[in-house]
Amino acid sequence: FIDGQFVAGEGEAERVLNLIMRYYNDRVFDLREDAVEFEPLLYLRRDETGEVPVLDEWCVGFITAIGLDPEGWQPLLDADAEDDAMLLTPMLLFGTEDGQAELRGNPQLARRQTEFADGLGACVIGIRDYWLPGRKRASTVRRTSAKVGRNDPCPCGSGLKYKKCCGVGNAPA
Repeated sequence: FIDGQFVAGEGEAERVLNLIMRYYNDRVFDLREDAVEFEPLLYLRRDETGEVPVLDEWCVGFITAIGLDPEGWQPLLDADAEDDAMLLTPMLLFGTEDGQAELRGNPQLARRQTEFADGLGACVIGIRDYWLPGRKRASTVRRTSAKVGRNDPCPCGSGLKYKKCCGVGNAPA
C-alpha cells in the first residue's frame, strides 16, 4: 500500500487480470451452457420471517457495471417492449438510490424481495438474450483488403517481407 492505494508489480497485476478473465469466462460459459440452471449467488440474512436474500449488494454491483458503459446500456434502459424494460427492474430497485427510495415508500413492494431474488436469474438470461443478436452481428469481421501472405511485401511500406516485419510473432503455434 502506498498512500492508501494497492500497488502491485506487473506480475501480480497480470495474475489478478488472469483470475478476473477466468472468472468472466466461467460466467460466460455458465450463461451459454447452463442458462436454465443459472442463479446469481446471493447472501442470505435472517429476519422474523426466516431467511431473506440480500439483493442490494448484487444489484449495486450490476448497476456499477452498467455505469462502466452507460451509453452501451442505454438501449436496454430505454426499451419500449414491456418484457425488455422489466429485465432491469430488480437491479434498478435494489441497486440504485432512487430504487431504494421507492422500496422505502412502498413496503408492499419491498416485501417482494424473495420474489425478485427468485426471478433474478431469469432477468440475467433475458438480458443476455436481449444483447445476443447484436453481439453475433458484431463478432463477424470481414476483411476489406486482400490477405497478406508471409512472403509478400509488408503493407506498412518498410520494404521487408511481412513475416520479417509486422508478421513477426503472428505465426501459428
